[in-house]
Amino acid sequence: MKAAPAPHNADATPHTADPTVAAVITALKATDLGALYDLADISLRNGLTREQFVTKLGATGGGGSVTGVNVTGATSYITTSAGADFALTPITFDYTKAGVQAHVVAHLRLIFTGGQWRYLSTQPDNTPANSDDNTPDPNLP
Repeated sequence: MKAAPAPHNADATPHTADPTVAAVITALKATDLGALYDLADISLRNGLTREQFVTKLGATGGGGSVTGVNVTGATSYITTSAGADFALTPITFDYTKAGVQAHVVAHLRLIFTGGQWRYLSTQPDNTPANSDDNTPDPNLP
C-alpha cells in the first residue's frame, strides 16, 4: 500500500527571504536609500514617494556612512498569533557618524506581504524585546 502524500498547506509562508536579505545588505552597504525604498514594506515608506523617502532619510542620517554590514547567522522564520509572517536575520552593522564609529549587533526584520518579502526594520539586539533575552520580538511594530 502506497503512503498518502503529506498534506500541502498552500498558505505556508515560503522560507525564501535570502534574496531580499542580500538586496537589503547591498543597499545598506552602499547607503542606497532609493534601493532600500524599493525593498521596503509600505509601512516603512510612511506614505512618502521614493524621492521624499531618500531626502528625509538622508537628512536624518546626518551625513553618516555605513562602513560594514555582515550577516552573522541563519534567517529564522516566525508567524505571530495574528498571522503576520516575519523573517529575522542576525547581522552586525558598522557606521561612522560625526566622526564617531559605532558597531551594532542587530536583526534585519522582513515581513511577508503581497506574496513577497519586504524590508521592515533593523532592530538592534540591545533594545528590550519581549523577555529577558535579546531575541527580536516579531510582535512589535
